Amino acid sequence: MKKINDEIDFLIYSNPNLKNSFKINTDLKQEIKKYLDKIDNFLISAKTDEKKLLVLLKNMKEKYVIQEIPDSYMKYSKGYIQDLGYYNPNSYTFRTQLNDEQYKNILNCLQTEQINSLIPWIEFLINKEKDYPIWFRYYIFNKIVKIGSIYVAIEKFNKRSKSTTNAFIFCNYEILEKIYNLINKYINNSILTDEESEIINDDFQFEQMYFKIGKKYFDRSELDNPQFRGIK
Repeated sequence: MKKINDEIDFLIYSNPNLKNSFKINTDLKQEIKKYLDKIDNFLISAKTDEKKLLVLLKNMKEKYVIQEIPDSYMKYSKGYIQDLGYYNPNSYTFRTQLNDEQYKNILNCLQTEQINSLIPWIEFLINKEKDYPIWFRYYIFNKIVKIGSIYVAIEKFNKRSKSTTNAFIFCNYEILEKIYNLINKYINNSILTDEESEIINDDFQFEQMYFKIGKKYFDRSELDNPQFRGIK
């Protein structure tokens, strides 16, 4: 695996697209550090400033929470729609199945579920429960907002998109602590066990680390919990 000298090297290696956000011919590592410091300063203030926290929550909702219901949702929720008395067998799109009020009610339920599952990750981002450095919080948060759901039986991870209706995966601090310690161990050139090397894999795929650590330290009933997997 690639030699990584510090936390900024790790962010660049684990997210090759990160460098595209900065100007060419600049000190990339220094620019990333300034960028992270700017984010961290805002998050520190949002932790105690209610107005800034509300701005953060608003921006997160607009950026990561579903804004409209995709037609594909009808395929997986036909029974639910029938139970509500909304289903129209002569209509082929989700939007035309419902009147405006019905559509807004279901959209609101999906948005509420996503927001409620995203809030623990925002609390992680602002260090509400545990004090992690900004590089690690930035790394984790930018990974979890790209995960749609985890399917334990086949060890598959769906990518999140604007049409994803699933909640965000469960924020588990035990798993995050193990990931943090493992990455630090690698950055500090400490010797890894074969098991640790397997968990990290070649490119620090967060989804794989989160699943493999969860699989090792949690029994199957917990892994199959829909909340853990980000599935309703």
